[in-house]
Amino acid sequence: MGEDRLLYRFGLCVLLQFYQQMSGGNLISVYSTVIFQQGLGLSGQLSRILSGACLTWKFLACFVSFFTIDRFGRRLALMVSGTGMACCMLGLAVSTSFPPSNFAAQVVSVLFVFLFNFFIPIGFLGANFLYATEVAPLRLRVAMSSISTANHWMW
Repeated sequence: MGEDRLLYRFGLCVLLQFYQQMSGGNLISVYSTVIFQQGLGLSGQLSRILSGACLTWKFLACFVSFFTIDRFGRRLALMVSGTGMACCMLGLAVSTSFPPSNFAAQVVSVLFVFLFNFFIPIGFLGANFLYATEVAPLRLRVAMSSISTANHWMW
């Protein structure tokens, strides 16, 4: 490990990329129409409209991270983002356990998908890439960043 704790830093970079992929952010973005239509029993047209609105909301939520990452730090942004995403996934799991005929459960499920898409840009849409370049010493920055980014796409 040494006094620079390079293995620890590298492990954090790789784990952050792994956590980002395993959080389900890409899954929700790609399959939100399927989630709305098959999982919640919404019509095809309403599912596509909600999916477009959901991704537009995710784009708009990206601007929140511009103000939070430097003001509150990467660690707090990642912790708030991860906690918010976990709570949203828990709420989504509970609300989708009801039959599709339950209108209140459908509304709550859609709300949790939108909330998830609010929390992911705060920390796990860009801060994990920033963190990988900032914790590495200059002589290893390119190597650590490239390996952690490759790990991101591997998962």
